[in-house]
Amino acid sequence: MNGRVQTDAMFAALFVLAIVATTIYFTIDMILRHAITWQPESDPAQAA
Repeated sequence: MNGRVQTDAMFAALFVLAIVATTIYFTIDMILRHAITWQPESDPAQAA
């Protein structure tokens, strides 16, 4: 180990993880919207 931090690889990994997490979140959200048809749409702006 050379003791140097590979900043470019670290930021690339963080970027990939953020894209993967966002993709998984919206995929699960889309699946749940189709699977749970009786759940009403909630709009946070209307709750106030």
